[in-house]
Amino acid sequence: MPTSRSTVGAFVAGALIGVPSTLGVVIGNQINRARRHGFLPLPEYDVDLRVSPPWVDGDVLSVAFLGDSLVAGVGAPLAEQSLPAQTAYRLAAHLGRPVHMRGHGVASSRIEHVIAEQVPELDHSVDLVVVLVGANDATRAANPREFGRRVDHLTTEASTRTGGAPVVFMGIPPLSTAPLLAWPLKGVAGLVGDALHLVQRRVSCSHPGARYIDVRSAVFQDFATMSRRLFSADGYHPNPAGYAVLAEAVASALADLLVEEFAQTTRHGGRGEGPGEAEWPAPSSAVHLPPTEHYEPGIPPPTLVDAA
Repeated sequence: MPTSRSTVGAFVAGALIGVPSTLGVVIGNQINRARRHGFLPLPEYDVDLRVSPPWVDGDVLSVAFLGDSLVAGVGAPLAEQSLPAQTAYRLAAHLGRPVHMRGHGVASSRIEHVIAEQVPELDHSVDLVVVLVGANDATRAANPREFGRRVDHLTTEASTRTGGAPVVFMGIPPLSTAPLLAWPLKGVAGLVGDALHLVQRRVSCSHPGARYIDVRSAVFQDFATMSRRLFSADGYHPNPAGYAVLAEAVASALADLLVEEFAQTTRHGGRGEGPGEAEWPAPSSAVHLPPTEHYEPGIPPPTLVDAA
């Protein structure tokens, strides 16, 4: 999601197109209030962690997480509380395999920024690419057709640079759940985000190098009903507890995806040709998350997360 006042203000350009004049005035006033709202500072850390809980074993799965401020960690004071780190902790537990997670997210990034600035950082050491992008494109009322072309281009470029690692898109966060946005602005933001979300899902499901996981559906109810508990002080970015909800949904969906693809390639006697040549994790039949009720919400036990 965006982090600057100018980002929220940019919503004016698209949100008011085709809106009746009276409603447009109301939305314009709401946007001005949002622009005056203070956003959180950018994180002063980079996420580059290797997660090796004592109950997992095997080869390290290298994951690159691309995206915007949610991937950069806005709203999470510590790197261990960020979405990439919490996803790594949970993914390692679900798979029974160590995970090296590197976050490439940059606040306020749109999809063209991810393609130009983050994808070139990928190389053949990456086994899996996860992408969270589109919220900033939605606030600028991006053209859906052009957005779809860029999803396709991002997938092709990332797959080429990693030697065929799968590129997993997780859709666009439900913008309508952010407490900062009031009706009718909340509804307009939700509609624009929904449109780009559907485009991302369609393109990523049709590209041979891309995969799609439906994180949005998994977390919508929690963020809609517990928004005050899951959003940070700016009312726009998740707090550590909110990132924990997102991370569990991402890790669970990724684990299911990886295990299913592993099973398919095993049944067919190998991976064969095509994208995604990196080694997949084998299914684990005895991996369980440890009890977390004694931990501070949103923070994995520090002994399980080591700097890479």
